[in-house]
Amino acid sequence: MGTGVEKGVAVPHVRLKGIDTPAVAFGRSKLGIDRDARDGLSTHFVFLILTPEHEEVLQVQILGAIAHVMMTAEVRTRLMNAQHEGEVFEILNQALTLDRPERAPQAA
Repeated sequence: MGTGVEKGVAVPHVRLKGIDTPAVAFGRSKLGIDRDARDGLSTHFVFLILTPEHEEVLQVQILGAIAHVMMTAEVRTRLMNAQHEGEVFEILNQALTLDRPERAPQAA
């Protein structure tokens, strides 16, 4: 468990018995948390990923999507400046939705 992604982001993750669907929790520290990150920066954003024990691929997909989006300075800045949880949800939802590749249209 535990992944420091750098740039002030940490993504601890674990696969658990007894849960059926994944869950992701988000926390922000404006002051920062000293976690001995590889890049030496304090952690400001923490995403906790919980997935069912048998969902290794899903866990990696969620982790990868979060890591990719959080490498964007604009997303980190918007999250740091967000005034309420609704705004945080909107920023993350938009960033993660825009990050998904478009699916090819299905043939009729």
